[in-house]
Amino acid sequence: MQTDEERDLPEYDDNKRDESVLWQVYVLELEGGCFYVGIALDVTKRFQEHVDGDGANFTRLHKPLRIVEQICSGTCDMKKAQNLENQKTLEYALKYGGHKVKGGRFFSHSKLIRKSQHVIGFGDKAAHFGSRKKSVPE
Repeated sequence: MQTDEERDLPEYDDNKRDESVLWQVYVLELEGGCFYVGIALDVTKRFQEHVDGDGANFTRLHKPLRIVEQICSGTCDMKKAQNLENQKTLEYALKYGGHKVKGGRFFSHSKLIRKSQHVIGFGDKAAHFGSRKKSVPE
């Protein structure tokens, strides 16, 4: 049985893939002011999968409303695209709060908080990152 993390990754076969197709990083706005960040080769198709309930657990809990951002990763290497996905997830989490954002390798709130402590360098103040406040206090 697949884990949630494995199920949320787009499926593809490296041997049958067109190497000219680049990975896209996308951000979905969800009900309740939440956001989901993912990667896909075909964002329109992947969005429909989320809408149909065949996407990530977070998009099953919070209905997808629209695609708010789509960025070409510039690569056909999935691991490099995932790095950009992780960066975009942190960007949204810092702006809207870790409890409102899921994506990339940050499938749990606690992982997002630990990474934010390293990224923003606030030490103990990073605990505010996971609060319901919209920004980290100065």
